Amino acid sequence: MISNQEYAIKTIVPQEVYTDREEFLSYYYLNLTILCLDLNIEYIP
Repeated sequence: MISNQEYAIKTIVPQEVYTDREEFLSYYYLNLTILCLDLNIEYIP
């Protein structure tokens, strides 16, 4: 991500707090798979 952008509204949250997209997707699909197993629904990623 480009760090020297000009912002209309600058957040006060440090960049390190934001979750990496790859990490989020891995977590999301893992939980989706577990949910489908719990509900006995077939899910093939």
